[in-house]
Amino acid sequence: MRRIILVGVCLLIVCLAGFARAEDKPVLAWIETIEAKPGMEARFEAALQKHYAWHAAQNDPWPIYVWVIINGDRTGQYLIGSFGNTWKDYDAREAFEMADMKEAVATIGPFVDKYTSFLLAYEEEMSRQPEAPGPAKLCQLTRYYVKPGDAAAFADAVKEIKAALDAAAYPVRNRWYEWVSGGEVPCWVNAT
Repeated sequence: MRRIILVGVCLLIVCLAGFARAEDKPVLAWIETIEAKPGMEARFEAALQKHYAWHAAQNDPWPIYVWVIINGDRTGQYLIGSFGNTWKDYDAREAFEMADMKEAVATIGPFVDKYTSFLLAYEEEMSRQPEAPGPAKLCQLTRYYVKPGDAAAFADAVKEIKAALDAAAYPVRNRWYEWVSGGEVPCWVNAT
């Protein structure tokens, strides 16, 4: 029951964030981190496959990617995400999300120890790679927590670095996302 309430609160936060942000950051990344109960990783993975078979049976058009974190303080957790959607896309999915939550709690819930969900907005002006990530085999994520009041200065500094890298034709590629819901803000995530 506690997990259902937690998921409901997360959905409420996502909805409220959508009203607050409108369409000013239209390209979003929805991310979940899930930690399986100790010793239940194989059962969790089987349940996750069953859950995404349910998505396919519902003709869910959103591509969903699943990774396992292999380094850092979240080693062993699963990172699940969908990319390239807008606030309007989320509004159109309300009925599906309710059915999805019910199915996920029944299928995956018994094997989950910890769950978090958050939304990131793709920052094209800061990035040196298109937003759509595809199924990358490896990816490094770095979070940058910025002092309140310094968000604009941080974004401007990253844009200046990008301009210098572009001018030098330096081959580094990355994507920047602003954390918009489900965690400490202001925060940016850099994916390389």
